[in-house]
Amino acid sequence: MGQYKRRVELQMTEEDYRLLVDKAERAGISKSEFVRRIIRGYVFPEKPDEEFMKMFYGLSVVGNSISIIAREAKEHAYIDKQFLKTQLDEMIKLKEELRNKYLPGWRK
Repeated sequence: MGQYKRRVELQMTEEDYRLLVDKAERAGISKSEFVRRIIRGYVFPEKPDEEFMKMFYGLSVVGNSISIIAREAKEHAYIDKQFLKTQLDEMIKLKEELRNKYLPGWRK
């Protein structure tokens, strides 16, 4: 407990408790820390779901591939156009999937 000198007991419905547990887990913090932040007016984003993280990782992989292509093009004055096209198509596909799922209605 450390710096905290006051202990508070709360009563809530089972549904409210499940919401508290779920939201604290999604935020990646304890239930106590969640409540402390809420009463201070802190609004924080929830931790992205696993599907978002996989898509984001996919974008990172594609970005790294494009960096490699750029480096090789500079060093050897050669670009594998088909590989570059494949990577760019994958990046566009992942970007659209992210936009459609997590930013519906977002202007293109």
